[in-house]
Amino acid sequence: MNKPLFLLFALIAFSSCNKKNKTVLESIQPRLNDTPQRVTNLDADEIIDKNATTFFLVRHAEKLKDSKDPALTEKGIKRTKDLAKVLSNMPIKAIYSSDFRRTKQTVKHLAMMRYMDGNEKIYNHKDLKGAAEEMLRNHSKEAILVSGHSNTTPAMINILTGTDDWQPLSESDYDNLFIVSVYENAPAKVRHFKYGEPNVQ
Repeated sequence: MNKPLFLLFALIAFSSCNKKNKTVLESIQPRLNDTPQRVTNLDADEIIDKNATTFFLVRHAEKLKDSKDPALTEKGIKRTKDLAKVLSNMPIKAIYSSDFRRTKQTVKHLAMMRYMDGNEKIYNHKDLKGAAEEMLRNHSKEAILVSGHSNTTPAMINILTGTDDWQPLSESDYDNLFIVSVYENAPAKVRHFKYGEPNVQ
């Protein structure tokens, strides 16, 4: 085969390969940018894996701005009821909160619904690694709810997954529900949902 003809075939092959790669990238990209599904209720059969420890992680609901340890606003209190409804079918065995009014109030409705009010556990938000280890040790292959903050919630996900993929939430971001399934001998799995009223930016 002469040189010009060889170069022509090479160019055609390269062009075809680029088109295929472009098609693959275009088909993957929308999935990477998908908006999390907004849910009003979850099915335990779809969410709970008996071989995993299941973490339900939320940031506290909307807060007042009147003190260093504010309570929730009326909108925030409504969101706590939405959270209780979303998780009403989940076999949650323990509820954890950092030691702040807003985080404790966020899980109160669910705690009351489960007759766990007053039995919520406090974790040290300044030692998330230690907190995660304690939760895994005490609740292996169970489901637990963890109420945290805009920075500690994604940080806890990173600890549970062994990654640094999750960044702090914005100050106006209150409607995220993260579910992390942690396995003994397999990578952790993260699912991301939205609940309650959408955030007001």
